Amino acid sequence: PAASPPCHVQRPRLPRQPRLRIRGFQEARRGYLAASAGALVAAGRARKAQQRHGLRATSSTILIEEATSGDLLPAADVAVRALRWTEGWLDTPNFSDEDYALLSGREAPTYQSLYLADNGYPSTLLVARLQEREEKKESSWFDFGSGSSSKVVGCVGCEVKCFNRLTNEMLPATQYDGGKQTVLRPVMADLAVSSECRGRGVGRKLVEKLEAVVRDWGYDELVLLVEATNFQARGVYERLNYRLA
Repeated sequence: PAASPPCHVQRPRLPRQPRLRIRGFQEARRGYLAASAGALVAAGRARKAQQRHGLRATSSTILIEEATSGDLLPAADVAVRALRWTEGWLDTPNFSDEDYALLSGREAPTYQSLYLADNGYPSTLLVARLQEREEKKESSWFDFGSGSSSKVVGCVGCEVKCFNRLTNEMLPATQYDGGKQTVLRPVMADLAVSSECRGRGVGRKLVEKLEAVVRDWGYDELVLLVEATNFQARGVYERLNYRLA
């Protein structure tokens, strides 16, 4: 029999599947790349500005020193801004800078007579001095060198007073009888720290330095007077290991 011609079978062409596109994702990806590129450009510009202008780094230290006559007014300003002026211990007085300047101007001569004058018994006023120093990270053609500044940010005073040995009543120094019925004790007062430096241990440094000074005077105790209702101040002194006597 005659051979049958070959049969060609043509495969049907399948329809092309639509390509799935998530437009939101691609837009977000383009936005991310653009933001990243912008951040890199900004960082590069900042780096160049730093190299061009020479940004400064500031370092600060707290020094505890004996006050001089030039420290009386700034120390008094720190103290009057930290004192309790209202009846409620959480109240804040609505004083202006002019009011504080008037108060500190009146308080400074008192500090002079209490702590820096010779009253026959030891006395001192310590100040906490904040020293800030700016240093150039990189040099530039208009570099004028490093700068430094110093200001009083805390104070504490101490004077030796006379007390009745039995009642602890404070007496005039002229009534001291050599230790028979009266006793001499160093009294801490006017402990204050400016609001910008609180929480940095400045008060503790002041008290620790004062305790060392009192030991050099030959005393083994340091007392202070505080209002019974001034719970905020009492809390500060309790954290410094002082107890009611």
